[in-house]
Amino acid sequence: MRLLLALFVMFAHAAHISLGKEFNETLWHQPLTRAVLSAALPMFFTLSGFLVAASMQRSRTVVKFLGLRFIRIYPALAVDILFTALILGPLVTTLPMGQYFTDPLFFSYLKNIVGHDIVFLLPGVFEDANSHYVNLQLWTIPFELACYVILGVLMVCSFRGRFRTVMLLGSLAYFAIALAMTGLASGWTFADWDGAVGGRMLVVSFLLGVNIYLWREEIPASPGLAVAALIVTGLALGFGPFNRILGVFPAAIFTIYLGIANPRRIALLKSADLSYGIFLYHFAIMQAVVYFAGGSLPFLWTFLISLPIVIGFAALSWNFVEKPALSLRSKVDQLERWWMTTSPHKLAVRAEELATARTSPQTA
Repeated sequence: MRLLLALFVMFAHAAHISLGKEFNETLWHQPLTRAVLSAALPMFFTLSGFLVAASMQRSRTVVKFLGLRFIRIYPALAVDILFTALILGPLVTTLPMGQYFTDPLFFSYLKNIVGHDIVFLLPGVFEDANSHYVNLQLWTIPFELACYVILGVLMVCSFRGRFRTVMLLGSLAYFAIALAMTGLASGWTFADWDGAVGGRMLVVSFLLGVNIYLWREEIPASPGLAVAALIVTGLALGFGPFNRILGVFPAAIFTIYLGIANPRRIALLKSADLSYGIFLYHFAIMQAVVYFAGGSLPFLWTFLISLPIVIGFAALSWNFVEKPALSLRSKVDQLERWWMTTSPHKLAVRAEELATARTSPQTA
């Protein structure tokens, strides 16, 4: 499902790259296409929250949880930024090499490795294209990092026996704060879906996925509920900016219902997770394909020509960056063990063990 959502985001960006302003003036302003396009990223974040929640429960400390998130996100992101800045940029820039590598914008772009205050442009790169961006999809990275920070804070604030409750109340508090901030910033019109509203609601979608996982025993996996959620999602995301905020709630239910259907996976998916690599590389590669095609290409051809190249880069990313980075889990485990042997944490673990012993059947 992550792979399908990543490919759909790529397909939508192919239209954006090839059609330019026409994309915003036609596809984005039609209720049906707007609903479909608006649903992709909230679904992606909901699915991420659902899966990350399992990792969270397996982590005894927030140190391990954040460590695992770090090795999953940052190595591949860093390689993507370096590839676009040091290889792709020099190939297509209109500036002399000396000027390109000394331009302040070049150094600002390199800061994207941190994942904060994303810069989408490189000096002299894709200046004549419909979209001047190099990696437009990276606008979601700061919000993804915010998801992990918020989840880490809620982990620290939770206490024995109240873990799910703290997560639920913390998520509701974030939604209320995000709604108030968005309302104040937009004059309570909630019209800025492409900017701050979109980002904040992606965080809400992530937290919805976390809570659906934690409360999964109480939530019915009903086909009727899934169909109703799909209909409400389409109506909400297709009409009105405020409805697009509310639409992430039924979208989350529909997403997880599809996810737990768990159809048989093809052999490729059993050996590699290409979704993150596709997400990272698709926009820059499609921009390059259009550039080398003379600056103009129908969006369907942009997608089809770029697809095998993007999958190839995603496979390289998985095998030579992401998978080796994930092998560092043992180092994260060592860090967690060291953290738990420091005095305050050791006492906390001992107190937890004593509390468990007092309520165990053997003790009774």
